[in-house]
Amino acid sequence: MSHSAEEKKDEIAAEKETKIKEEKKMKLEERVKKLENEVSTLKGASIRTRQSEKKDVHYKAFMNYLRTGKDIPAEFKTDYPIIAGEAAQGGILIPPTFYKKVIEKLVQYSPVRQYATVIRTNAREIKIPVENAGITVAWPGETGTRTHAITDSDFFDQITLTQYSQTALIKVSRQVLSFDDTGLEDYVVSLMARYMSQSEGTKFIKGDGTEEPIGILHSNILERVETEEAGVIGPDDLIDLYYSVPDFYRQKGVWLVNDTIMQELIKLSTGEGSLLLKKLYDPPSRTILGRPIISCPDMPDSIVEGEDLLAFGDLSCYYITENPRWGLIRLEELYAESGLVGFLFEFYKGGYPANTEGLKILKVQASA
Repeated sequence: MSHSAEEKKDEIAAEKETKIKEEKKMKLEERVKKLENEVSTLKGASIRTRQSEKKDVHYKAFMNYLRTGKDIPAEFKTDYPIIAGEAAQGGILIPPTFYKKVIEKLVQYSPVRQYATVIRTNAREIKIPVENAGITVAWPGETGTRTHAITDSDFFDQITLTQYSQTALIKVSRQVLSFDDTGLEDYVVSLMARYMSQSEGTKFIKGDGTEEPIGILHSNILERVETEEAGVIGPDDLIDLYYSVPDFYRQKGVWLVNDTIMQELIKLSTGEGSLLLKKLYDPPSRTILGRPIISCPDMPDSIVEGEDLLAFGDLSCYYITENPRWGLIRLEELYAESGLVGFLFEFYKGGYPANTEGLKILKVQASA
């Protein structure tokens, strides 16, 4: 065999050996990766198990605290004062499962919360970017300039959403607490959701930002569309309000109306007795111009010259912030003479009509 043939043979053998080594290396890497994935999965499962166990411990301790007042582990307490003053007291943290049940019930009762943008955060204040003058769009062609003059109005603006303290006091008889706690949770959840929704619903509509959310009707944050005639409302006014909202928002728009005003609108008729709203209002589906009507008791209930009346638009333009870390303190002595135990809950939440383009207010024109 010639010298060159020997070299060729050695090269082939070396290539073969290298290929075998690379294949072994790839298989080993695949095996290592598989083992790493299995370890990661086991770690994840272990973490989830520990988290689940912690939630169970927190929930059981919380329910026991409600029923008996027995102390709860320090890790489930809050140092933030729920009762202010010289003898400020902290309380216990509400377990996530209880918080979730209250929120689910709250959404059923609260007309604004059903459609609003809700942000959950532990921060007292958060910055929300809002559109200022928008962006500049052009068609420069092949040789036209691609630059635009930059001014302050080209940038997005921002608003600050502040969370404010809201408290709820529930009093339960000692006799009820002495029974099995099976129905206690449902009772407290339902009671809290019902009264919290009434309180926050008012602030989300009428709040002025003084230790409370800024409501939809506050000041002149949202654009007003006036009725065509002073002291009177008709179908044309609803059409004008509807089309004052850009189409993008109209597609998701809802009407916020007090039931008393809705009754007045339905009763409006022409001189011949035919209903003015007949072509606009669809009773079976409760819609006007195809968009849902939301019964809102905190909206104005009378037609008053120069005052707001109803709203239309995309309610996701209204932002709600809330802190999921709720606190509770058990008031053992305060109501003892009445055979009751008080439970003082504290929450932090805020609200603001952040997007002013997609939500408009109908205002009754005043006499000249």
